[in-house]
Amino acid sequence: MPTAFRAALLLLVVLPLASCDLSPFGSGRGQRLGLIDGIAGTPRDTVVVLERLPCLLDCPVYEVAVYGDGTVVYNGVYDVDRKGVVRARVDRGVVRGLVAAFEAADYVALADALPCEFGIYDDLEVWTALRVGDRVTRAEHYHGCIPWEGQAQLRALEDEVDRALGTARWVGPPRY
Repeated sequence: MPTAFRAALLLLVVLPLASCDLSPFGSGRGQRLGLIDGIAGTPRDTVVVLERLPCLLDCPVYEVAVYGDGTVVYNGVYDVDRKGVVRARVDRGVVRGLVAAFEAADYVALADALPCEFGIYDDLEVWTALRVGDRVTRAEHYHGCIPWEGQAQLRALEDEVDRALGTARWVGPPRY
């Protein structure tokens, strides 16, 4: 194939793609705040964080944290009704109820024993974290793993955080 023809073909294919946004989120995505990454640097207070990560399908991508005083910080990133940061408040009893749910599920043990033998490619991934005083526990839960003993408890905790904090008002109806 002549060099000039190759160059012309390359220009016809590459130049149009160079102006496209090829990211899986498109150009309308929000920015991740990294609430879960900064949990260890928060004041010695109760903090519960949930972050739902992207997948190839239309999975809502957002992060939400609730602090001991009832302050809620939500950040919608992709495929949610409300993108960006929203601040709200819940009763302190809601925070205590979440901490009690994490303790009843033995969250520390669940987070320490997260086996993952991949079963389904590109399923949901949810990160959770709990800080009470100086103790920080974090779990990175890939839903595509072959079922394991604590998986149902961890999913129930994730759903309970969403329910207790009312994230549906920002995320919108379930998409998966």
